[in-house]
Amino acid sequence: PGSGKTLTLLQLAESLIAAARQDAAAPLPIILNLSSWAKEQQPLADWLAEELLAQYGVARRVTRAGTQHNQFIYLLDGLDEVAENAREKCVAAINAFKAAHPAEIVVCSRSAEYAALSERLRMGTAVEIQPLTPAQVDTYLRQPGLELQAVRATLVHDPDLREMAQTPLMLSLMTLAYQGLGHEALRPLADKAARRRHLFEHYVVRMFERRPLPADSTYTQEQATNWLVNLARGM
Repeated sequence: PGSGKTLTLLQLAESLIAAARQDAAAPLPIILNLSSWAKEQQPLADWLAEELLAQYGVARRVTRAGTQHNQFIYLLDGLDEVAENAREKCVAAINAFKAAHPAEIVVCSRSAEYAALSERLRMGTAVEIQPLTPAQVDTYLRQPGLELQAVRATLVHDPDLREMAQTPLMLSLMTLAYQGLGHEALRPLADKAARRRHLFEHYVVRMFERRPLPADSTYTQEQATNWLVNLARGM
């Protein structure tokens, strides 16, 4: 989680779009999230037609024609977000689609969730995003103006914070939450859960500082925080 799978997929799409602009015959990348597949569990071609209509307003007949003439590259995110009891069938549906169409497909998933499946994607290549190295983290934290000297010093003796810093998402959160803090504010905590709670509490405070409620707001920051907590739990 937070390793940059979706961002990497978007960067790939950006390159493919640039290529398609230069060559009208080049296939067009389509980004879709697989999580909705579990609702109907349709053949992938039917699901693609419905999703492109719902997400992009593309008529079903246009999608079906594009699929038949190999005009798309399918960038499918979130295999791990498909309902657990439907993931094996989703992989089978992707494999069946690939066997019937000469299409290029990219599928994103968390490694652990994919490894737990008995059904495997029939793809030629797999790419696994690795954790950030200590050197990469240190180079990032050294950037002028970030004011993260205390974070750099704490990483040396805090294994929980060091592990969290291995993903771009958590490192980005630290940059916002801990900017300018002193060593005392980052003293070691009891366990990983306590460190995560400490990070997110500081992050929420900083985000309200960056985007405060309007002066004439009809609700308080405390109320806003409680509602955000409820939304997060519901998701």
